[in-house]
Amino acid sequence: MALVIPELTNEATLISTCLGPKSKTCVLAFTSPSTVDPSEDPALTGLNAANEKVSATTKTFKFYKISSDSAHGKALAEALELTVSSEKPTVIAVNGHRRWYRVFSGKNDAESLLAWLDAITMGEVKKQKLPKGLFQEKEKVEEKVEKKVEVPPPVESPAEEVPPPPVEDIKTPEHEEL
Repeated sequence: MALVIPELTNEATLISTCLGPKSKTCVLAFTSPSTVDPSEDPALTGLNAANEKVSATTKTFKFYKISSDSAHGKALAEALELTVSSEKPTVIAVNGHRRWYRVFSGKNDAESLLAWLDAITMGEVKKQKLPKGLFQEKEKVEEKVEKKVEVPPPVESPAEEVPPPPVEDIKTPEHEEL
């Protein structure tokens, strides 16, 4: 039974899985929404085979698909200036933690995809920087009102003046001379 590549169905899942500060390297395939059964789709055959091989040997890459018609799929493709086709999935590797992505350009077969993933691992594929602000979670801007809390000055208790110990004349016993 072939491994099924999970789909990232919304922006929050995409961010937490692939674009967040703690995410690992994801292999994303932009697919047409007509893809019902990914194990039977000829466009995903190579990706499925590569996923099976990588999953069996290493956990370096996580494979996901994303619908090219979804709002988050369109936004990601647009931000990365990707050309998404319905005949062949557009495949990218993305690492949100390190802020880079790489675009696959080759035949859609397992051998080509695996060679590309090996080249990524070895640092041989040109990486591109992810655009700043890409899908960053909307930060709630809270107005911070600085409360001025008057801190009273430290209370100094009057130190009791303690007189120094009396200094007595040190008398040394006089030695009698013999």
